[in-house]
Amino acid sequence: MTLPALLALGKSSKLMYLRITLDGKDSFADNPRYVECLAKQPLFPSLVNLYLASGLHTDFGVHIALLCATSSPILSSLDLISSDVTVKSLSLLFRTLANHPSRNTFASVTIGAIKNIDFQEDEFPSPPSDVSITVETFLPLFTLPKIRTFSISTWLPLPANDDLVRQLAVAWPELNRLELIHARPSMSDEPRPRASY
Repeated sequence: MTLPALLALGKSSKLMYLRITLDGKDSFADNPRYVECLAKQPLFPSLVNLYLASGLHTDFGVHIALLCATSSPILSSLDLISSDVTVKSLSLLFRTLANHPSRNTFASVTIGAIKNIDFQEDEFPSPPSDVSITVETFLPLFTLPKIRTFSISTWLPLPANDDLVRQLAVAWPELNRLELIHARPSMSDEPRPRASY
């Protein structure tokens, strides 16, 4: 999909559901100039459900730009999938959600941050110890009052501990589904849930 096509689609006042998969060949997916242009446009004024998956070797840059451009105050369901994700890009994504016009209507948020590479079992690289997601990474999300479903699957280590779960329970009193999954960076391995309620 080209940037002009996405901009034209974003002007629709009737569009409520959008599902886009970018394969890395899209003309704007990895172009910072296009991402900046996208972030300056008020788009998708009636969007309720957004699914955005980006291809290999991308972080959440396109997702963040599209969220910043999405002006809908009634967006309630998000599925954001990417690879080569860093703690920094994940933190920026969470801050973007906390400042979004739909922050009071988000009910379902699914984050997939799987590293799409295939290793032999004995070659499996562990992430460096300084790239772990912490409870502080999640703090912006605690300001989203209507979350009922939250799922994160990532190759980065998650703090699936009592402190995080306690804070999530307090911040999201309507929560009825929680998935915290630390997944190995391989397409052939199933994610292993750290916590699921």
